[in-house]
Amino acid sequence: MTRLRVVLMTIGFAIMTTAWSADRHDHDPRHGGVVTETKSGDYELAAKRDVIQLYYRGHDKVNSLDGATAAVTLLTGGEKTAVTLTPAGAKLEANGTFNVRAGTTVVAVVTRSGKPAQSVRFVIK
Repeated sequence: MTRLRVVLMTIGFAIMTTAWSADRHDHDPRHGGVVTETKSGDYELAAKRDVIQLYYRGHDKVNSLDGATAAVTLLTGGEKTAVTLTPAGAKLEANGTFNVRAGTTVVAVVTRSGKPAQSVRFVIK
């Protein structure tokens, strides 16, 4: 009887551990940006002086932003800049010259099929 108990407890522990690890989500940046978590997944904003990129990944998988766009507002000090991001492979992107530095607040409104789908806020580190 004792062996059966040990086996059952081991199986139960293995099941609990698997369920726990499957529920964990990696929210680390994968593209050198800042990550904001939403109900549907994580958005990562990589903002530099010459390019702004927005990535999206659903929980535990990468999802494409094909066909989506984003209206982005950069708030740096007293300066406000509007930028439109368009599809570029698996991300949305805009090239140009941007006033981005630590403390810049970025608000992105992602649009899918012509309808606003998600509003996401970032603060550049």
